[in-house]
Amino acid sequence: AFVLIGTPASGGIVPEQFLPGFWRAVGPWLPNGAGFTLLRNVLYFDGNDITRAVLVLAAYTLIGIAILLIFAERKRPMWLGEDPEAQLAASAAAGL
Repeated sequence: AFVLIGTPASGGIVPEQFLPGFWRAVGPWLPNGAGFTLLRNVLYFDGNDITRAVLVLAAYTLIGIAILLIFAERKRPMWLGEDPEAQLAASAAAGL
């Protein structure tokens, strides 16, 4: 979805000012738009005005890590108490 929607709205090929109104408002808040802004401002403007782009990319990174941890927690097997023999029997029954 980010590739299909984000790339045209990113303003990477053309400046944000030339994008239609909706995409001008949404583009900088997508990862593609923030990435292009960060890259352009670091390369051509000595790193000026990169705060929003860094915050947007950091927010997407943190949200992605949180979602990953939530789904990873769901995949953990539930152990039956603290007894090591019960844990071994449960894992053998589950095929682990």
